[in-house]
Amino acid sequence: MYSNFYVLVLLIVLVQYTSPYCALTHPSKQPIIPVFDDPSTMNDSTDLCMSCVNLMNKDLQIIINIIAKVGVLVSCGDVCNPLNNSVDVDMCMTLCNLVGIDTFWKIFERSDVDPIFACQLMTACIIPRYPAAKFLSATALPSNVPPGTTINLGFQFQVLNSTGAGQFAYVVYFPQGNTKIIYEQLFAGYDPGVYNLSFSFPTYSNSTFPVGQYPVFSSICAGMCDGKSPYSIDLADTETSFILSSLGPIHREH
Repeated sequence: MYSNFYVLVLLIVLVQYTSPYCALTHPSKQPIIPVFDDPSTMNDSTDLCMSCVNLMNKDLQIIINIIAKVGVLVSCGDVCNPLNNSVDVDMCMTLCNLVGIDTFWKIFERSDVDPIFACQLMTACIIPRYPAAKFLSATALPSNVPPGTTINLGFQFQVLNSTGAGQFAYVVYFPQGNTKIIYEQLFAGYDPGVYNLSFSFPTYSNSTFPVGQYPVFSSICAGMCDGKSPYSIDLADTETSFILSSLGPIHREH
């Protein structure tokens, strides 16, 4: 259901190009006060948070299915022991014991549960107060090249208030048809400061990458960019583009 943590996800999806951010955005949500007002109830370990998100990113649907199948849950082992390997079982047990089995299984019955929100409800990840960030720049270089060139995408952003666990995503739209490529990356959280992210985006000299302009739209989010939870917030969006052209610069050895 979800991709592995920190793994490139290149999904070629056939969709209507109705909105430049249709893959990422949702109705605007204002940051709200966390459910857990007492900081002592929240775990401040980024290692635990990301271990939780990594597990939920991989096994969320499996756990949902286990809970639906078992029905009456007496202990954390009823949920965790059926998982695929001992590492996942141990992490699941750790998370379940944080909140107790009665709270743990109810998290997965929520219609808005996602990997980050689940970990927030387990108190493994902090729910930040008023997260805020803005993009400072976005580049796609070289900007006009023949197909087969690797494009270097660069994004600079400033975090104004700590983000907590979240997601960075960009979408590359193709000039023809309804194809787009999506990249998504989860992160542990950013403290206030200025940050740079760079990615290599390969193109190929075949019909997969026709000539034309390729718009690139990017978002940075607190929580999941497409999440339905009250703490999934689209913090900032930006855009850039590059052109694949038969007339683009071609470097030849002399």
